[in-house]
Amino acid sequence: MAIKLFAYMTIGIALFAPWGIAAAGDWSALPLAVAALLAKLAFAGAGLALIETLLAKLRLFLAPEFLSTAFLLAVLGMLTHFLVQG
Repeated sequence: MAIKLFAYMTIGIALFAPWGIAAAGDWSALPLAVAALLAKLAFAGAGLALIETLLAKLRLFLAPEFLSTAFLLAVLGMLTHFLVQG
């Protein structure tokens, strides 16, 4: 999973933030390109962690709403059962 995430993030960075990519055949620019890639990966990883944290909090705050809906449906099911059974 980590290799796939690394590959997708690297491709996304190359597409949307192409600064610091070494030109073909320019071996002297390679250490700078690797450093730029690592910095961009660290920034993207921090952004991904922030987004995951915010979504987890959002799910946590929505849990009571789902539970109240489930309770309401359970009460309606019980009332229907008692009314039909008569």
